[in-house]
Amino acid sequence: MTRFSTISWIVSLCAVVLASPFAQAQSSLETLLKKASLNREEKATLEAEIKNKVKQLVDAPNAQALTDRRDFLLKLTRTSGMTPAGLAALADAAAEPLQIVAAGDAFDAAYAATVVLVELKHPRAVGAMVAVLASEFPAVRYMAARGLKSTMPQLQASPGEFTTALEGLAQRGTKERDPIVLRALYDAIDVHAAGINAKNGDACATALATVFRGRLDALASGSRDESKDLRGIAASTPCYEKAGEDGRVQLAAAMAGLLDHCINRYFDPDTSVEARPGLADVAAEQEKALRQFMKTSGVKEPGKTVAAVLKSQSTDLAKQETDARAALEEIRRILRGDPWKLP
Repeated sequence: MTRFSTISWIVSLCAVVLASPFAQAQSSLETLLKKASLNREEKATLEAEIKNKVKQLVDAPNAQALTDRRDFLLKLTRTSGMTPAGLAALADAAAEPLQIVAAGDAFDAAYAATVVLVELKHPRAVGAMVAVLASEFPAVRYMAARGLKSTMPQLQASPGEFTTALEGLAQRGTKERDPIVLRALYDAIDVHAAGINAKNGDACATALATVFRGRLDALASGSRDESKDLRGIAASTPCYEKAGEDGRVQLAAAMAGLLDHCINRYFDPDTSVEARPGLADVAAEQEKALRQFMKTSGVKEPGKTVAAVLKSQSTDLAKQETDARAALEEIRRILRGDPWKLP
């Protein structure tokens, strides 16, 4: 045997020896996940093994080790032939340990844990994903939001978890400043775009209205990033259509508040000429949504539009403001009537 062949044989043997415990552990856990039901002892075994494997994400000595440990857990979530009982047991065992790591301050481990967590796609993992939305890392928050979105179809038969998911997304949305994460939150809240026929249509409308109110507070404090809400504004129309009376009132009130802010910003002396076209575009989308709300509720919309005034390129800013506020007041007048009765 040549020297090269000997070295190759030794390396291969070492790889097999080192890999064997991992392969055996994976095989034994996969066997549990394929069972039609798990007894208390089996669930305890699964919980202990998973907890240990998740802890190893934090203890990984290098990037390759972290990847290997993450992939071990990912493979479990994709076990061929896994039963509903096995998936439920896996979600029960993994959700909390993964949440703890995902919410931690070590980015690589947190991201790896979140990647595994979102792959569970089980109602029992919803609370953990909601908790991870509070991570200090935008990439982790983004992944958690995407995970909640992908889990929504599985939550149609679990109204409690469905509501928990939407409420968690909404509460994070009131604080979120990263535009990419905020868009992902809006995407997840827009359950109707995913073809989900939510039994409680108010949940979507209320979640959007909650985010809009939080965003309005941020805008009033000077954040000046109105265009971040365009995805949410687009989601508002289908949410409004599916909502009940309370959800519709909340959504109309929040949208009217955003439009009012946009007009105030447009005519603020500190607003640059360059910024006004963008504000006009956002205001046009807000007004479009409000007018669609009116149509859906069977109420005649007003004639003159705020958008037409703002996009008129008038050189008389004072007159333009008078006309825009008059058009806004007409919208407000309609919203003070039935069915909204806004103040």
